[in-house]
Amino acid sequence: MSKMWTVNDVAEYLRITPFTVRDKCRKGLLPGKKLKGGKSWFFDGEEITGNFFARNCVNTQQNQGK
Repeated sequence: MSKMWTVNDVAEYLRITPFTVRDKCRKGLLPGKKLKGGKSWFFDGEEITGNFFARNCVNTQQNQGK
């Protein structure tokens, strides 16, 4: 199992704000998960740095530029 990342970890890695990370999670643009009954988002570090996420991040950034 890979290291779990917090919203702040992802925000720092992607160079975006924690608000934007949470917003993208709610919209299904980031692969975040909440623990049952929890308020905080958590992320699998391999998903954030891996190929699956890289494809989605590029597509998201291209769409924002239009």
